[in-house]
Amino acid sequence: MAFEPAEQTAAYAGTDVVSVQRRTVRILLGSQALGSIAVTAGIAMGGLVMEYATGSQSAAGFAQAASTLGGALVAVPAARLAMRSGRRVSLAATYLVAALGAALVVLGTSASIAAFVLIGMFAFGAGTAASMQVRFAGVDLATPQHRGRTLSLLLFAVTIGGVIGPNLAGVTGGFARSLSLPEFAGPFFVSIVLFLACAVVVSIWLRPDPLVLARSRSTSAPAGGAISLGTVNAVRTIWSKPGGRLGLLAVMGGHATMVAVMVMTPVQIAHAGHGLSVVGIVISGHVVGMYAFSPVMGWLADKRGPRATVGLGAAILLVACAVSGLAADDQPVLLGIGLFLLGLGWSACMVGGSLLVTLTADEHQRPAVQGSSDMLMGLSAAIFASASGLIVAQWGYGALCLIAAILVVPMVGTLLTSRSGGD
Repeated sequence: MAFEPAEQTAAYAGTDVVSVQRRTVRILLGSQALGSIAVTAGIAMGGLVMEYATGSQSAAGFAQAASTLGGALVAVPAARLAMRSGRRVSLAATYLVAALGAALVVLGTSASIAAFVLIGMFAFGAGTAASMQVRFAGVDLATPQHRGRTLSLLLFAVTIGGVIGPNLAGVTGGFARSLSLPEFAGPFFVSIVLFLACAVVVSIWLRPDPLVLARSRSTSAPAGGAISLGTVNAVRTIWSKPGGRLGLLAVMGGHATMVAVMVMTPVQIAHAGHGLSVVGIVISGHVVGMYAFSPVMGWLADKRGPRATVGLGAAILLVACAVSGLAADDQPVLLGIGLFLLGLGWSACMVGGSLLVTLTADEHQRPAVQGSSDMLMGLSAAIFASASGLIVAQWGYGALCLIAAILVVPMVGTLLTSRSGGD
């Protein structure tokens, strides 16, 4: 059912928005922490599960590609559901899809059916879509001077998942083996439980809905309810402004660069003879880089502007690709440093780019613009995740890092040529 601004304004008259925003952020932090454990637990082992199901190293990248593609394609219907029914319903539905995906991965692994694993990873990507939507839900009621810090705080919550999730293979391996499954299938059982818990948390406690309340307070409410922007028009809205173009290229380029390198690093480490514990440590460091320093990036975006944050992210990504590409197979420490920097550069691009995209539209068009941006971000990453295994098999890991660095060039060019007024 579409929003009716006049009715919502009456329903929320006298609401203490400051208190609601604090409560909203607390609830979103809780769901983000649980969801991040669920996502990173599965993502860290996705490539290994796919390789197990197919018996081919070159197919390992398709697991991440399917997950990334799923996250991208789920973003648009999730945004439309948010426009129609609010953030609460949209987030709960997205978490339920992710739980179903994790269950399909377990089923596909047990039966060695690669198609089930691939479809499951596609649906599992909805967990990432939910995490991305959470960051936008947190700024629905945020004041302009606190948008960057609020968005980055919700990204910071994913640090919990980054530390815990990738290391669950050892803890859950025994349970998986008791079911005659490989040990790296174990974390997906945790993902099922936690995604379901997230759906319950937002369904019960995310009230009042932040997007509904933000629209009820808007002074530019359109007659007859919210405007429904199609995907093409939403992208045109973003691209029509210099800041929007830079923001879109930042989230697309930053995400594609990060995913392209990250997806094949666990396979690279494992094939060099290192165990799953080393894989877990390296991925944990990578995810810490992605999220632990996001409050710093949020502060930078609020104080110096999102353009400066994007510029910093681009520079770090280029260094990260160089470090990772030059690391030999027997240098997991250097790979760890490269992956940490890769995450750090992604964080800066994600915070700065997301804010630039958000600023291109008002409350009534914002979910459509945000969802379309996330879709393009995910699609760009899915393309290079799909190709990453083939690139490594054909030319090596160093070539993959070089190609990933080239993906940063468009945002650098736009940053240098666009007007600073886009902030």
